[in-house]
Amino acid sequence: MALSWRRIFLCLTATLTVSNTLVQQSISGEQQVFDTSIADAPQYVIERLIINGNDTVSSELICSALFLKVGDVFHEEQARLSRLKLLGLGLFSEVTMRLDRGSRRGLIFWIIIVRERGNLLINGAFLGINEQKQPFGGLSWSHRNVRDDGQAVSLDLTLGKAGGRGVRFQWIDPSMTRHRLSLDATCWWSQTRDEFRGEYANMNVRYSRIGGHIGLGYQNRGFSTFQAYLRTESINEQQRSLGDWQGKYLFPKHKSILSSLTVSVEWDQRNDVFLPSDGTRLAFWAQFASSALGSDFDYAKFIGTFEFSHPTQRAQYLHGKLEIGGILGAAPIFEQFYESQAVRGQRYAPFLGVTFEEENPKEVLGAVNVEYHWLYFQKRTGFLYKAETYLFFDFGAVFDSEEVERIPVTTAVGPGLIFDTDIGSIRIALGFFL
Repeated sequence: MALSWRRIFLCLTATLTVSNTLVQQSISGEQQVFDTSIADAPQYVIERLIINGNDTVSSELICSALFLKVGDVFHEEQARLSRLKLLGLGLFSEVTMRLDRGSRRGLIFWIIIVRERGNLLINGAFLGINEQKQPFGGLSWSHRNVRDDGQAVSLDLTLGKAGGRGVRFQWIDPSMTRHRLSLDATCWWSQTRDEFRGEYANMNVRYSRIGGHIGLGYQNRGFSTFQAYLRTESINEQQRSLGDWQGKYLFPKHKSILSSLTVSVEWDQRNDVFLPSDGTRLAFWAQFASSALGSDFDYAKFIGTFEFSHPTQRAQYLHGKLEIGGILGAAPIFEQFYESQAVRGQRYAPFLGVTFEEENPKEVLGAVNVEYHWLYFQKRTGFLYKAETYLFFDFGAVFDSEEVERIPVTTAVGPGLIFDTDIGSIRIALGFFL
């Protein structure tokens, strides 16, 4: 949710979960407890792997994310990377590890204790009123562990202005862990009316979309993920206000086909998917639409993202994000870039292709976000896990290629609060446009 008044805005975002009852079993015997480091002991061999605290997540899924297995020589770095990999699944709020003596000298038990997050996740919800006093809203919900093997489903719903609406359903199956493959199937439908500010006149167009994509992913033994999606959808233009006026926003036909191939590469070594305080993420995403795929659109779209979190002092860390995107060719309006993708507090970007306010999409995106966090509360049990305050600086722009000499840059600064709770994370930001 974003409220703005002149050059001041207030943003509220939340990622909420419905938690399960968590039980952590006690482990008897003399143990060595560690969080992120272990005394390296190359002379010890893992005799047995014990996993506790996983009420709904299968042990097979946990084992598939580990860099060590029974029979391997125990090493500190491999154990540290295993912990990061487990946290990167997004299924656990906490992962601790212990060592215990094995049945004879030179053998050890490797004990992993996890604290599960809730499987039901509200990815986002928003509600507002646009400048024409028309209400709009949306909800994104998912279940991340349907069959205890990591299968996930998600459902997105939205209502926009002038009767705009949309729905999307997604199913992801990462259970092919033996081959490190994942399958993604998604379908969607939406109907909306877009209003845009042209150079010489304003225009609006009403259209509907129906389609889907199917994708295949591969995750190597490290932290790299490769994905490829093949999409096809039908776009039915139902009404155009300015007749045959041709602008960059219009579709080539009243009934158009969009077919595209999307590939992405990601390297993610953050210690937390939702609220990282250490680690790095690097991602590249590219989408290609061509008549060779049966598409009425010909374009290429690229997005590159670099994100890092670095501890500076005790209970403090620096977080930064750089994102650059560009489009070559004539992409449809719902694939172009919007102001809110560059700087928080701006107008809402379309959700599921449904617009909420009059917009002016562009071909190029550049955004820099920097945050400095102070952790002032943390505990392992109870409703509130962690509370942080932070200062942020946003610097970004969306523009067309002919606007390079006069790029409309927007800058915003301000303080914020983050609460990591038993039902998810809540983020509040009070910003000022400079």
